[in-house]
Amino acid sequence: MEQHNKAKKYFRKTLVGQPIDWYEWYIQGSASLKLGQYKKAIKCFDEVLKTNPDHADAWIGKGWCLNKLSKHDDALTCYKEFQKKLPDVSQHVVLNNIGWTYHQLKKYDQAIPFYNRAIKLNKNFVQVWNSKAVTLYKLKKYPQALICCKKAVKLGTKDKETLSCFEKIKTKLNKPS
Repeated sequence: MEQHNKAKKYFRKTLVGQPIDWYEWYIQGSASLKLGQYKKAIKCFDEVLKTNPDHADAWIGKGWCLNKLSKHDDALTCYKEFQKKLPDVSQHVVLNNIGWTYHQLKKYDQAIPFYNRAIKLNKNFVQVWNSKAVTLYKLKKYPQALICCKKAVKLGTKDKETLSCFEKIKTKLNKPS
């Protein structure tokens, strides 16, 4: 609730024309992303990156928004620029997001190596197990997808697409939980 109230305060500042700093732009961008206002969020994240080009979450948020707008090539460019600027920061997240971007482009085989690299960096990052499971399912590699689903479930996934794939795979392979 506190973050919500901060965001409202910053929105009001913007409306009355007072200048805002990069953090306020980031709060506004994050709120816009959560509200599904992806174009507005991208503008905010761009403002953050003008003055704070090393802001990892702004890069990740911008790439995510570009994917949501089906601007997958732009998302890949964004993620790769992030990797160049910040090679040691949040790489498991960015590798997963690059993989998911390839998934969105239906280049499933190209996605898998990025998931594998993300897993090497952080074996407990549930989102990469979700992404890899769904991508392997699309490739009809059901036994491998099942392993990823089980790992995601063990890590506590709530991702509906992963859980749906898990049930479908078990049915296809005729295996109990």
